[in-house]
Parts: sequence; structure tokens; C-alpha cells
Amino acid sequence: MVVARFSYKDYTYSGGRICSKPIGYITITNGGHSLSPTFIIDTGADKTTINYDIGKNLGFAEPTPEEKQNAPTLTCASGKPMGFLQKNVRLKVGTAPDFPFKIAWCFDSPGENIMGLDLHDQFKFLFDKENKTILLTKHTKPAFNSEEVLKKYRQLKTPPRPKRSVFHKLFSSKR
Repeated sequence: MVVARFSYKDYTYSGGRICSKPIGYITITNGGHSLSPTFIIDTGADKTTINYDIGKNLGFAEPTPEEKQNAPTLTCASGKPMGFLQKNVRLKVGTAPDFPFKIAWCFDSPGENIMGLDLHDQFKFLFDKENKTILLTKHTKPAFNSEEVLKKYRQLKTPPRPKRSVFHKLFSSKR
């Protein structure tokens, strides 16, 4: 069942180049504050992030100098590291029920809000660039937790080797 239908928006860069970017809207709730900002859907981003202004409008307290100094960083597409704080919020995407979520508040960023891969644990995304449409469906069974999978993968000393096929054995033997 489709829970959300998003679209693409044309952005014009300096020099006149036009690029269509997939965008979506998510309702974020923190206590008594609720907003539905625009997000760029970025399948290359690990985390869903919100900029400084959105965080302040959601009632997040100004980070202390110590929090800023000790904050983890994300590297944005430009290569610039950005400090962020994980914040517990509730998200509502389309017609799906709201759910708890840890969002990355980029307190140094005035930039775009990014819908990252961490939402793929909750939804399946279907991108149809030709028709400028993105469809989201709710997983029918629990999705794997991408952070757990990455953690286990990084613990492997060497990745497992694929088994050799019969074809490979036939044609690689010396005659």
C-alpha cells in the first residue's frame, strides 16, 4: 500500500544548469511543536538531517559549547564536516502511523533538510524519475536495522569470499 507520493523539483544552479531533485515532506513532532518541512531525498546520505532553523522551531535547546565540541560529525556532499546532535522525535510520513525516530540536527547548517537511508528501515522507496514521482510503501515485515548490519560488517576481518562456480572450475583449470 502506498503511504506517500512525492515529486521532483527543478533547481537552477549558477551557470543555468537545471537539476531535478526528489523532494518529500515529513511531519516532525517534538513535544508540543510540529513542522512539515521540505526534504531532499538523498539515497547517498546515511542519516535524515534537519537544519538549525528547523531544530530551533521544534523547540530544541541551543547546544552548549561542550555539546558542539563533542558532537559527532557528518560529511556533506561538498566534503564539509557538520556537527550534529541526535534528537528523539516522532515522524509522520504520508498516511503511515507516526513512529519514534532519531533525527540528526545539524546545528551548524543553514542548508537543506535531507531524507537519508535511515528511513529505508521503515519504508520502501520507488523512484520514477521519468514521471517525476517517488512512491513510499510501508515494509510489510520488519526491515533489517541498517546500523546493526553495518556494525556487523565492519567487525568482519575479511569479507567472506564467494563460492566458485562450476563454470569457473571448468575454464580456469590448467590443461
